[in-house]
Amino acid sequence: MIKTRQKWMFAVLLIVCLSLWIAACEKPTETKPTSLSIANKEALTAEWLLGDADRTVEVSMEPDSFTAENTQITVTSGNTAAVEVSGMTLKAVGAGTSVITVSAGELKDEVTVTVKPVLSGVSITNKEALTAEWLFGGADRTVEVSLTPDSYTTENTQITVTSGNTAAVTVSGMTLRAVGAGTSVITVSAGELKDEVTVTVKPVLSGVSITNKEALTAEWVEGDADRTVEVSLTPDSFTLENTQVTVTSANPEVVEVSGMTLKAAGAGTSVITVSAGEFTDTVELTVRPALESVQVSNKDALTAQWIIGSQDRTVEVALSPSEYYNTQNTQITVTSENPDAVEVSGMTLRAVGAGTSVITVSAGDKNDTFTVSVEIGAPQITVAKETIEVLQDTPAYLLEGVTVKSCDGSDLKSSLSVELSDPDKMTYSFENLTVSEPGAYTVTFTVSDPRDASKTASKTVDVDVYRKIFTWQDNTWTVGNEMRPNTEQTVAGSNTGFTIAQFNLSPSTLYYAEAVYTVGDPHGSRVIGMGHFAEGNTSRWLAMCVDRGDRNHKAKDFDTTDGKSWDLNEYDTYGRFCAYSYQIANYRGIPDKDAGVVKYAIARSGDYFYAFVNDTYVCCVSLEYYRDQPTLPGIFGHAMDTTVLSSIVYFGGEQAQQKLDSLLADGSQMGAHVPADWAAASLNDNLKINPISETRGLNYDYTDTMSDFNNGMAGPYLYLDGDFTFSWEYKNTGIGDTANKRRMILEVRNFLYGAEIVQFGADLANNKYLLNVSQKESWWEQTANFPDEEKGTRYTISRRVMDGYDEYTMTVQSLDDPDLTFTRTVQWDGKNSAGGVADDKVGRPVLFVWHNYFTSGEYSNITWSIDDAQA
Repeated sequence: MIKTRQKWMFAVLLIVCLSLWIAACEKPTETKPTSLSIANKEALTAEWLLGDADRTVEVSMEPDSFTAENTQITVTSGNTAAVEVSGMTLKAVGAGTSVITVSAGELKDEVTVTVKPVLSGVSITNKEALTAEWLFGGADRTVEVSLTPDSYTTENTQITVTSGNTAAVTVSGMTLRAVGAGTSVITVSAGELKDEVTVTVKPVLSGVSITNKEALTAEWVEGDADRTVEVSLTPDSFTLENTQVTVTSANPEVVEVSGMTLKAAGAGTSVITVSAGEFTDTVELTVRPALESVQVSNKDALTAQWIIGSQDRTVEVALSPSEYYNTQNTQITVTSENPDAVEVSGMTLRAVGAGTSVITVSAGDKNDTFTVSVEIGAPQITVAKETIEVLQDTPAYLLEGVTVKSCDGSDLKSSLSVELSDPDKMTYSFENLTVSEPGAYTVTFTVSDPRDASKTASKTVDVDVYRKIFTWQDNTWTVGNEMRPNTEQTVAGSNTGFTIAQFNLSPSTLYYAEAVYTVGDPHGSRVIGMGHFAEGNTSRWLAMCVDRGDRNHKAKDFDTTDGKSWDLNEYDTYGRFCAYSYQIANYRGIPDKDAGVVKYAIARSGDYFYAFVNDTYVCCVSLEYYRDQPTLPGIFGHAMDTTVLSSIVYFGGEQAQQKLDSLLADGSQMGAHVPADWAAASLNDNLKINPISETRGLNYDYTDTMSDFNNGMAGPYLYLDGDFTFSWEYKNTGIGDTANKRRMILEVRNFLYGAEIVQFGADLANNKYLLNVSQKESWWEQTANFPDEEKGTRYTISRRVMDGYDEYTMTVQSLDDPDLTFTRTVQWDGKNSAGGVADDKVGRPVLFVWHNYFTSGEYSNITWSIDDAQA
């Protein structure tokens, strides 16, 4: 128990000792501030005007635990007449300076403040000097100002000077400048106070002028009425009433002066001077003696032959005495007795009508006369252009720029007659000229004066007529160089789809057309070509074209009637005819290497329609729909928006036939037939194509005896529909060494190179003819009396379209023995095998292709006809 109490007492004692030790270690607490300062001296010493708002003294003490709220602060003013103190607040009670003292115990701080008086007045002190006479251009003047109280000066106070009329007085600082006549209120401002003074700038005399010189210098004869000088002063504030003006005469014997009045005292000249201050003006006056005479000095020229409307004539006059009188200083009057014949304007005469007139020339009471005669002259025709440019078949207003005038200028255009150099081709109607064909022509204008038919005029004008390329187009073609020769005309396309246009050529059965196509960005979708069109028909045409990619050529019956689509594919939904020639540059050797530039041409001769690329034959087509009506050539293509046609040529008649004959004369209608790349070995290298000759006609030689069936294909790329006959002569020149495969066969096939319809020819290995309907029966052979093929045989096949089938007749005839002949007639019902499905409709277009199967030979006098019309 005792131990427990001892432990407790020890603990209490320990706690007390620790507390005393901690207290001894703490810093003693401050009982008063150690420093004092005025914190807002800058604000207290700022400009302070008498009557301004009170200001409060702010103090700062250390330590910062002392504040104005917990410390006794004393603020005193050293000049209570200027600044009174109430607590920490200062009040401006009068002008002056006071030292403000802030105390806290022994600590203090001071600041000196100044109370300024309030500006009470501003006045201009030199108004008398400013309002003194001031002339425009005079020296600048300075505004002098007094401020109240005098503690305010122009150095310590902002003063503003303004002019109420800157057109008269301008201000720069305190300086005034006289810039124009007038009055201005000058205002001086200081704060809300101002003073004003009105100053006036007077003008300065700057000039004097005589205002009636024309009247003073008019004709003045000795003894005429006096004249008065009229004067103008500048500026107009100066007048004769307030300005001294003096008038003097240099020669008083000629002109006397009295004030502003002048008197003609005698003949002669005098200079009149008007003076005002340092300024003068003068005028020279002439006083003349009386006029003695008036004479017309050019009567001979005036009375010579004169035609109505010819050049005006001028009267020339001599006056006496000449040293005083002339046409410039004397009023001359010219009159015409007959103004219907001669009109007068001043000194000028004008011939206006046939007749005679007496002309009188007068000056004062003096005159002279002469007589002139005016005659009717020939009319005149003028043209703006000696050569007129006209577009073919396009009416052109012929009288544009044509004037037809009588000799007196009357319009005689209604009396104009027109003579045409070629009335068969030229039509003139309602003042419009239309010419049907390009070329050089003339038009002669003739007119007579209605008053005298013997007075006539003629004018001949050349007419250059340029070709109008199209009779119709789909508005996607732009003609360039239209008014230029044919060789310079161009056509640019803009259509990205199919596009057509028809050339301006009369429909016929004989024509030729060509153009050079320049193609930007060539590729397979860009197709260029031409078409054969029936007149007025823009829904169906025979298109012939080649693409600018692989150079595939097509001749297609492009029929868009009855809603059919525009489809150039060789196989289309409607089964329309399309003669397809595969890659003509690669496989047929046709020169078309440059995809960007190609010459394309088409022709028609009777029943046959031709296509050419770079002057080389491509194909021949004869379709009943087109051959039964006249057609005309035009443009066809696809995506021709980058294509420009140049060297555009088209014509008909004998010229067209000659052009076609020249293109075909080399025998190029014959060539290797390559339907697709599987027949790529059928090359022109295996053929010798010969020019057309009198003995062999259209011909070629097949020279390779080792060609397989699909490697020895040749033909004319000929496509016929309806009834036709196809014939040729054949002489064998060699055979290969493969047994039983030496054959010469003509196949008649569907135009798309479908299954063969007829196979017609010879089996040279077995001395047999081949005359069969392919796919319908086995080889049909005739072995009796087989002719000698080395001497030649004529092969003829014809087709007649019957009701529901085609009838083919095949005939062979020996050239050595014409009586040795054999004929077979077969029927084709459009099916590809016995009991098979329909392969084609009867009467459709077919193509012709030979297979030279391990044999060579001469093909001569190759002909074809439509309805017995020989090719």
